[in-house]
Amino acid sequence: MSRHAYLITAHHQFEILEKLLTLLDDPRNDIYIHIDFKVKNFDFDRFNSILKFSQIFFVPRIPVFWGGYSQIKATLILLKESVKKGYAYYHFISGVDLPLKTQDYIHNFFDEYQGSEFVGFEAPIMAQRFYSRFQIYHLFQDKIGRKKSPLYYWEEVLVFIQKRLHLHRISNKEIIFQKGCNWFSITDNLAKYILSKEYFIKDTFAYSRCCDELFVHTLIMNSDFKERVYQNKYDNDEGSSACLRYVNFKYKDNVFRTADYYDLISSELFFARKFDINVDREIIEKVFSYVSATK
Repeated sequence: MSRHAYLITAHHQFEILEKLLTLLDDPRNDIYIHIDFKVKNFDFDRFNSILKFSQIFFVPRIPVFWGGYSQIKATLILLKESVKKGYAYYHFISGVDLPLKTQDYIHNFFDEYQGSEFVGFEAPIMAQRFYSRFQIYHLFQDKIGRKKSPLYYWEEVLVFIQKRLHLHRISNKEIIFQKGCNWFSITDNLAKYILSKEYFIKDTFAYSRCCDELFVHTLIMNSDFKERVYQNKYDNDEGSSACLRYVNFKYKDNVFRTADYYDLISSELFFARKFDINVDREIIEKVFSYVSATK
């Protein structure tokens, strides 16, 4: 029996997280969760009692900010904690995602394609406009996040100056950089390889912006793991379908609505991102009921 680890980052809407855990609950799964350190009064005891079959592990917490290196660091923490036990696959998802398939379906699929890496690339070659994410210093991204505070505008000034000075902090011309969907399902070998490159990851992507979409892809493209990627499918979805994620690009907020229900349940993809109770509670209940009924 192959065992899987689900690696989850969560910072809000814990009612969805509870439904997600219920659908993942299976004796073949362990679940690792990073709760953003900025979250206060999270009920760890309650969540520890939700699952009947899976073991749940809450990993060491850090404050996470959108676009900052902290997003990469949280991913590495989840990998570090989970590789200690070793799994056939590691599925990285968020706390506002839901599976679209049963655990039997998911395990059977990954057993059939054991050894393949499910990482989605946006394009065969990364567009030049993304190089500024790491070639110049984004010194305050881990303080700014999405907020346009005074610090945001000071950051913009520093970015402008660096660009005018033609600063390039990465001097190694032999590295092939790549970009794609930051969510993945990877093997134990790749998980351990990523952790073995932690110094390179920090040296290259610290003080960067939105490089959670680059660091795994770049490591793969500069290793033999590029031959094991399941599907090089380049659609207008940033590589999400190639890693079996259904990301909603129909709406500006990327949140699924009830009108999307039949698209979701008829999809060949395994995980849907994302849901929001404040936008549409009904679609969450409908997907939860559908997957629960097919277990």
